[in-house]
Parts: sequence; C-alpha cells; structure tokens
Amino acid sequence: MSIKKANPFFLHLLMNKKTLPELNSEKINNLLLFILSVTIFHLTYGIQTIIPTNIAWLMEARHDWGTHYLGFYYFRNEDWGFPLGDIHAYNYPVSTNVGYTDSIPLFAIFFKIFSFLLPEDFQYFGFWLMLCYILTAYYVLRIGKHFGLSRGFIFLLTLLVLINPALAYRGMHPALCSHWMLLASFCFFIGKNPYTALRNQLLLFLLSALVNPYMCAMVGGFTVILPLKHYLQTRYLSLKKTVAYLALSFSGLLFLWFVTGMLRLDGEKLSVDNAFGLYSLNLNALYNAKGFSNLLPAFKDVSWHQYEGFMYLGAGMMVLVVMALGYSTFLFVRKYENIKKRIAQHRISILLLGILCTGYAIFAITHIITFEDKVLLKLPAPKTFLNIGNIFRASARFFWLPYYILLLAPLLLLLRSPLPKRLKYFILLGATCLQFYDTLPLLTHRKLRNGDYTTPLADNEWLSIMKNFEEIRFVPPFNNSQLNTLDYQDFSFLAAKLRKPITIGYVARMDEKKMRHFTDSIFNELENGTIPQKALYVTTYPNLPIFAGVYLRGKAQIHTLNGYYYIFSTDSVLSNLHKACAILDKHDSVSIKKALAAIGEKQVFQPLPPHLQAPADTLIHYYFDRLNITPELVSADGWGFIKNTDDNSGDSTFITLSTTNQSFFSAVSPQKRPDITQQYKKTNLDNAGFKLLAHTTDVPPGKYHIGIAIKNKNGLVRHAQNREMVQIGRPQEQAFTTLAQMPPSEELVYNFDIADTTGTTIKLAGWSYRTGESAAKNEIIIVLHSSTSDFQLKPDVVSRPDIANARKLRLNMDDCGFETTFERNRLASGTYQVGIILKNKNGKKTGMTLTGIKFNVPSAQ
Repeated sequence: MSIKKANPFFLHLLMNKKTLPELNSEKINNLLLFILSVTIFHLTYGIQTIIPTNIAWLMEARHDWGTHYLGFYYFRNEDWGFPLGDIHAYNYPVSTNVGYTDSIPLFAIFFKIFSFLLPEDFQYFGFWLMLCYILTAYYVLRIGKHFGLSRGFIFLLTLLVLINPALAYRGMHPALCSHWMLLASFCFFIGKNPYTALRNQLLLFLLSALVNPYMCAMVGGFTVILPLKHYLQTRYLSLKKTVAYLALSFSGLLFLWFVTGMLRLDGEKLSVDNAFGLYSLNLNALYNAKGFSNLLPAFKDVSWHQYEGFMYLGAGMMVLVVMALGYSTFLFVRKYENIKKRIAQHRISILLLGILCTGYAIFAITHIITFEDKVLLKLPAPKTFLNIGNIFRASARFFWLPYYILLLAPLLLLLRSPLPKRLKYFILLGATCLQFYDTLPLLTHRKLRNGDYTTPLADNEWLSIMKNFEEIRFVPPFNNSQLNTLDYQDFSFLAAKLRKPITIGYVARMDEKKMRHFTDSIFNELENGTIPQKALYVTTYPNLPIFAGVYLRGKAQIHTLNGYYYIFSTDSVLSNLHKACAILDKHDSVSIKKALAAIGEKQVFQPLPPHLQAPADTLIHYYFDRLNITPELVSADGWGFIKNTDDNSGDSTFITLSTTNQSFFSAVSPQKRPDITQQYKKTNLDNAGFKLLAHTTDVPPGKYHIGIAIKNKNGLVRHAQNREMVQIGRPQEQAFTTLAQMPPSEELVYNFDIADTTGTTIKLAGWSYRTGESAAKNEIIIVLHSSTSDFQLKPDVVSRPDIANARKLRLNMDDCGFETTFERNRLASGTYQVGIILKNKNGKKTGMTLTGIKFNVPSAQ
C-alpha cells in the first residue's frame, strides 16, 4: 500500500506545507478570537441576553427592541400563509410583515417552523447580536490574513474593530448590527479567487435580503461592483456573464422579498413622503460622540433625528487616522513612482470601491448639508434620488461602509509599514487603550435585566377582561403612546398571550390609507351609535367623548383600570365579567365619575350670537382632517387660523352650521398642532388644532353649510364655510309627482357618483349640465320611468365647482350637482329606469336623458 493511500492526513499536511503544531496554533488563535468577540459582546450586552427565555431586557428597554420581539411573538402565532412573513393580528386590521417589525425574517421564519417546541417566552435577538460579533471577528481575521498580518496584529486589529462605537451604538437595532456583512463583502471584493468570491457574494446578498433592507442595499453595492471588477480588471467574466450574474442576484432578491411579503404588488407605499434629509449625516459625525466619550464633549446636531448618523471614530482611532494621513503623505512624496505603479495595478478595484464609498457618503449626507446645528446648504436633487431617499429615509446609515474603510485603512497601512515591529505594537496597543478608555461609557452603559417580563399594568386583571373578546381596539387606533410612552408594548404583549388581534403596533412601514379608513370607520361606527359585541375598546380620558353616542344610547358601559378606560357593548356583558369590572371600578370610583361627567356633558349647537356673526370670506386657512355628520351629531378634527395671524394664542375657534336664514355654532376643544406652526413658518400657531363632538338636537333638519369662525384676542371675527352643504337631522321624504308627459329626448352631459339601488333606500348623487349653457340657467329633475307610470322628484342641489375645472369649462357649473334619497317601498311594483330632466328656468327649453341605471320594486306580499 502506498503512503498516499495509507496516510491521507499526512499527505494533506505535506501539500499544505503545515506541521501539526502549526495547525494547532491556528486553531488556538481562532479560539482566542472567538473568546475575544464573545467577551466584547458580554461587556456590551451581557452573556445572559442569549438565554432564549430571557425577554426582560427586550421589553423593559422601551425602544425598538420591544417591537422586534413582539413582531416575532405575533408572527409565530400566525397560521402559515402567503406571503410567508405576513402578520395580521399586530397593527390589526391593517396588518404588517415580520420584516417591517425588524424581527430578522431569516431567524423568524426558521424558528416559527419549530414554534410548537419552543417555550411561550422565546427570543433569539441576543444570540443574533453575539453572532454578529463572532462573524465580525471572523471576517476581520480573513482580511488580516489577506494582507499578510501576523496573528498578534490580527488580534489587535480585531479588538479595535469589535469595540468600534458605531457597532456598539447600533445595538438598538439587532438586525442592523450585521456590519459583518460589509466586512464580508469587502473581503470577497479583495479576494483572489473570482469564482469563490462571486459565489459567496451572491449568497451573502440573498441572505441580507432576509435580514434587513438597509443591509441588503449596502451589500447590494458590492454585488454590483464585484462582477464589474472581474469583467473590467481580471477578465474572469465576460459582459454576458456579468449581466447574467447581476440579473440572477437581483431577481433572487425580488423573489425572496415577494415570497416573504417585504415587496408587495397591492400598491402599498414603501416610501415616507418628505423624509429624505431628516435622518441625515451631520458633517461633525466622525468626532461627535453624543455624550458617549470620556474625552470629548457632545456636539450639536440640526435635530435629534440625526442620531442615525452616529459615526464616532473614538479617540484612539482618530489618533491612528491622523498618523496614517501623515505617513501616507510621507510615502507619497518619497515613493511616488512605486505607489503610482501599485495604484495602476489595482486602479479598477480602487476606482470601483471609491465610487461606491463616495456614492454612499453623498446619499448619507443627503442634499441638505448640515454642520452641527446649522444647515449649510440645501441643493436641488433629482426626483428619482429623492424617491429612493424617501424609501431609505434613515440615509445616514449608508456611511457605515466609508466608516469601516476609515477604520481599516489606517490600521492596515500602519501594520504593513516598514516600521519596527515593536514600534507598531507600541502604537497599536497605545491606540487600543486610548480607544477603550474613551468609548467605555458606550460599551458599558446598558444594564440589562435577566428573566421574564411583567408589564407595569395589572396583568391578571387585563387578561381576565381581554379573554372575553375577539379583538382589542384602541381609540384612537395605531397610536403607540396612549397614556404612557410606548405603552403599546404592554397591551400588545398581553394580547399576544391570548392570541388576540390588537389595533396598535410599531412598524417600519404602514399603509396610511388603510389606517385612515379603519380609524374613520371606528369613529363613524361609534358616533352612529354602533358598538360591536366582539370588540373591547381601550382609550384615555381625552378621547371619551367619542363614546358619547353609544353610551348615551345605553349601548355601552365604561370601566377603568390603571388609568385607562375600557368600553364594551352592554349586549356582550357576561355575569362574571360584569362583577369583576364592578369590583375594579370601586378601586377607582373617582375616574369613573370623571368619565361619566365628560361623556354626560352634552355639547350642542346653539343659535349663533350677534358678536360671532360675520360674513363668510376667504381669510381663514382651515382643513377638516376628519368630518363625520350623523342625524344627531357632528364630529370633526382639524385645524384653522386667520391668515394674517402670526401668533394665534388667545384665539377662539367655533364650528358653524349656516343657511341663508339662520346660523348655529359650537365651541371646539383646542388641540396642539405645532406642525402647523412649522408648515406655515409662523411664530406660534400651535393652538390651531381642534376637536369637536356636538349634538344637533336644537338644529332644525335640513341642508347647511358647515364652516369655521375664529375670534381673535382683539375681538375680530372671521368666518369661512364650505360651498358644499351637509344634511343635519333626518332628511324629509322627497315628494314624488306624476309626470304626465315625458319631455323630448336630449343628449345631456351627466354622471352618477353614487347610484345605490341595492337596499331599501335608493340614493342617487351626481351632476348634469347642457352643453354650452351655464348650470345656473337650468333646474335638475330626476325621472323614474316604468312601463306603467312615470314619476318625477326635485333633488337637492349640490355645489360642484370642481366640474368646470375638471372639464375645462368657462361657464358657471357650480349648481350642476344633485343628490336625492327615497325609500323604495314608496313606489308601485315594477322596474324603473332613472332619467334626468334639465328644465330651463325661463321655460324656453326642457330636455331629458334616460340613463342606464335601473332598479326593481317587488310586489307586496
């Protein structure tokens, strides 16, 4: 038997030119780096955070850790569906995705598979953070080996990278602690084996897609420049293969995001309007420690949002950067020709990496250039650039790649220099000690508790109440700080234990259209006197008037616990629940009395007094964010101020209902709106907001213009009102008259915005006009035509100034709108076709068009 066959391990050693002691030494070195990375992790977070059942540190932090954990908690309790990452019970009913809670979809999906084996309280975020430190050390080791560094130098290089401030600071977002992905991409980019580098980069890119979109975007930059390097420089790839590689990479990304639900085809917006530039990189970022330095003070920022641009180098690294710059200048002068040749050899790689770093730096700084608390320059930017920026609004994060290049470059330059080895050790050890001392507050400021989590609420009592209902509705919904800061976490935690959907939850991207629709539906439902039996409502004192409609009708009961009020339908009362609530109420009878007093204070519209009367004008800026009119209530949220006002403190706001003959008013509840001050660049318009919930008991039924009146501190009154009219009270029945003879047919211009003929009540609304004539000349009549008889009725006129603008007409079309409602059973049985008559007011011309709208009236049984 040959030696090759008998001793394959011996042959392996000979081929690799390594002895057994050398291999053992390498393993020991790797073990030391592993211990180093775990030690730094323990110093920063505590090794106890990797215990799967330790959730206290996540939930008690009261920041993003809570939603990361809750995202996975709700996700694991969901039935499997498509897309895989969807969560329906959190941020209900709008729902969300496990990627939008930053719960690391890669781990979330994996652990959901084994959810039935896992304990109720289970987390993987501590393990992920530790893994990030271990992988950071691994890829620094790979980079060090590539540049031929000794083990001692690699150890110190790894230590400096592990304690870098940007990594320690970013612990608030575990998914974003994946800085090792940038180091891995850099490692693949400088690697000598093209096939291995391209394969690994592709796998890393797809992996990053299941971790975090920001990391994926940054890794994506390397996924572009790596094949370009091997096309332009090494010639390993042809143009065709380069394009194929990029196509495979990004089609794989889109596939993964589609399957997990991170990318949707339902029109949901991924961008946040006007967000680009808000979370930008301040030009002081490299030396601004924001209070986490033992040596340097905190410097100012333009706004708190620039915390995303925390890129403090640390005192030790700043010393090394300065030394590296000086040494580089010296080398450039002394060895210009040699350096020029080296750059020429790798010019494509250097150019590609330089373009990538520069591009990310520009994107991080944004078009709004800031230095400390000053905006230096605001540049015009292409719309595409702004649109991408609105998607990746925390743009300052993109400086992480240039930041790590700044970390590695001076270290590698120093360690590869011809300086004496002892001197290099001395410099590196000194810089490491200085860096460690300077950044110690950042590394050790977290004091994280170990164990399970109990909310500050009366958990057992809330659980016993919640379990009786199918869903938990907060009013207002989607508000994550109801009574206390981020108290959504506590209620979401309790609801998750009961597997109940809840209408709160912090997510990175929200479907604002669906959120507004659901919020309006809740308000409309309650104000119309409807409260579902399946829902438990939770709210705070300022929002109690919203429940006046259902409470005053005897359809709901109100209770209190922990300073919150919970409301549910009287029809859903269980005897044991009623007794339990009564006992809890006794512990806080003062809050109950306060609640009943607030709801019992019946705000009503009253006749407008002379001192508030003023002709309608356009001297008020106002907007109704929400307006709901029921037969008994007017509910509204919005803002308004007199146009030439610079400071509206002391102004009083009223909502009005007006006709040509009479006017009514109700005072509003002021709401703080500092955003109005900012938007209109005034001194103080914070008091511009208002909220209204007023009964129309004393207002005669009919059509009214709704408006806003403002009396300023000097007694001046301004009044503005909508052109469109609203129905107050129940509308009178439309009077039908028999149409003896059908007018001649005419081709009229018309449209029905509403043609609801399905229920017992028929509702028709739209507009019509005669070509070439002002709408003011004609009267609109609705015709109901059947085979046996014809009826006519006069609809209410609705002002529609929008029609002239939309159809580019130069005539007055304000009165071309109409609206009518009538009961189906008032008509004889038969099939009716709806028609429109335009009758000239001077009696000269009458014409009719039969429309395609038909409905049936069945015969009486």
